[in-house]
Amino acid sequence: MRPAAAMPNNWIVVHKLALSKIDDGDFAAAETLHRKALALVEKQQPDSLNLARAQDHLACLLFNKRPRDYAAAEPLFRKALAIREDQQGPESEHVARSLCNIAHCLKNKGDYAAAEPLLRRALAINEKHYPKAVLLEIKRVKTALLEIKRARERAGAAGAVAPPAPKRQ
Repeated sequence: MRPAAAMPNNWIVVHKLALSKIDDGDFAAAETLHRKALALVEKQQPDSLNLARAQDHLACLLFNKRPRDYAAAEPLFRKALAIREDQQGPESEHVARSLCNIAHCLKNKGDYAAAEPLLRRALAINEKHYPKAVLLEIKRVKTALLEIKRARERAGAAGAVAPPAPKRQ
């Protein structure tokens, strides 16, 4: 029997433990476990789609926990995007999801000018893969674009751009 450190997918076990901690509401423990899972996959499978997946999971936790940490989440989302573009091509629906993740970080920080082209690219990819405009992902992107438009209109009236107030969940 191989020791746990030599198992090729032991990062998945750590990742699943992190998910169980999220279910328990223990976000500090979940973050620690997600960081450990990311370190394991970086060591075991550098530049793999699993690395992009582990980066996304940690970034999503940072993006959604209280207080939200967009500055820490964004680089992880960008690294995942780079891997996906390299391995799946620039028109992959997974690339579109990564673009949306980055755009939501930027939008929530108030950087609408940087978020909008990412969302437009994601929308074009999604519409190519999923031609029916009723799909949830396309609706999410269109909603985010509308939020940017409204925020810019409010900012134009007020004279300054401020990030939107965080939504309560």
